[in-house]
Amino acid sequence: MELQILLILLVALLVFGPEKMLQLAVELGRFIRKIQAEFKQFQLELEMENIKQKRIKEQQETTKKIEELIKSPSDETKNDGKTQKDFLPKDF
Repeated sequence: MELQILLILLVALLVFGPEKMLQLAVELGRFIRKIQAEFKQFQLELEMENIKQKRIKEQQETTKKIEELIKSPSDETKNDGKTQKDFLPKDF
């Protein structure tokens, strides 16, 4: 495998010359850095989406728990017939 790569580089050196090979190497390096940056950005976007989905799920679970607490009367309700729901703000 190393011999094949070496042979390809030797042929490219003969075809393009040393100056053009240097320019091609620089451009290849820039291209690889750009691809790495794009890949890292993609990974960050995936991670942010996963965090967002996790937060949404947690919020839904919390909302469900609150609704269950509101629907089920507790021992703390007063004798006047009020429930926990009566003590929450009207906008809730």
